[in-house]
Amino acid sequence: MNKPSNIALATLADIEYVVQRMRADEVEQYLAFTGDDVFDPGRCALTFANYGPIRYVLYDSHGFPAVVAGWYHVYPGVMQCWMAATDEAWDNHWRSITKGCRWLMDELCKLPTVRRLQLNALASRTQALNWYQESLQMQHTGTVEKYAAKGEAAAFFAREVSHGIAE
Repeated sequence: MNKPSNIALATLADIEYVVQRMRADEVEQYLAFTGDDVFDPGRCALTFANYGPIRYVLYDSHGFPAVVAGWYHVYPGVMQCWMAATDEAWDNHWRSITKGCRWLMDELCKLPTVRRLQLNALASRTQALNWYQESLQMQHTGTVEKYAAKGEAAAFFAREVSHGIAE
C-alpha cells in the first residue's frame, strides 16, 4: 500500500493542535497511564513528541491536524504505539485513520530490526479494543487487572513480525 496523501511527519505544532482537542476517552487513558490527576495538554504534547522521530499526522479535508500517532522503541526489536485524535476525526475520517495506521504498521513491519509492534489501552475502551483487533489486525495478548494508576484494567495488543532481530 502506498502512503496516503493526507499523512505527513508530525511537528510539535501538529501534536499540540490535536492534544488540545483530544477525545475524552483518550484523555482518561492518558491520565490513567501517567498517574497525573489533571490533564495538561502541553505536557502531553511534549511527552508524545519526545518519544522519538517516528510520528505522523493525518490531516482532515480542510488541512487541519486530525490525528497524531507514533511508535518508539521500548527495547531493541519492540515498538510501542501512542496516538491522539479528535472526536471529529473519528466521526468523519475513521476510514483514513485506519488506512494510515495500517500503512505505517506495514512499513514498520518491513524493517529487519522490528519483531513486535505493541500497544495497550484501558480495557473499558471496548470500541478501541475492537478496532485494534478487527481493523489493525493486532492480537489481544492479555488483560492485566489493576494495571493503571487508579487500578483500571489494561488490555494489551501486538502484531508480531516473523523476520525480526530475534526469531
